[in-house]
Amino acid sequence: FQYYLASARALNPDPERAQRASFLKNLTAIPLWIGSEVHDAVEALLRTATQGRDPDPERAVEEMRARMRRAYKESLDNVAGKTGDSRHNARFFEHEYALDVAGEVWKQRVEEADEMVRSFSRMPYLIAARALSAPDLLGLERLEKWSIDGVPVWVKIDFAYRDADR
Repeated sequence: FQYYLASARALNPDPERAQRASFLKNLTAIPLWIGSEVHDAVEALLRTATQGRDPDPERAVEEMRARMRRAYKESLDNVAGKTGDSRHNARFFEHEYALDVAGEVWKQRVEEADEMVRSFSRMPYLIAARALSAPDLLGLERLEKWSIDGVPVWVKIDFAYRDADR
């Protein structure tokens, strides 16, 4: 249903219904939001490392927290609903449906996200990424077309590299 209404604007459906479908499609729940924010922070760390610079996990955590504060405030203030722009303004499922989520739960989730980023930074991937030469970096969040048995496949790899030891 969401895909039909999202693509049906060309078929001239009820504009209010199409806008509501688009709005609902862009809702996110706390666990998905946390995963997305951690993913973005890890990507930033990897990009810094592959550019030959030392990544700063605490800076990545601070930047992630700043994005999370903005998104939480946007959702709480219903900016997406007020502006009609649900693609560029966060809106949480929990706020949309007035679910009673204690502030301590939000705080705990943010702290868990912080720890996920810090834990990743202690793994060997950042060291490996910093030491990579350009030909050994196989993918870092870029859309690529691969051919598997002659069939074109579009992929977006989180992070892949050629390991000289293997």
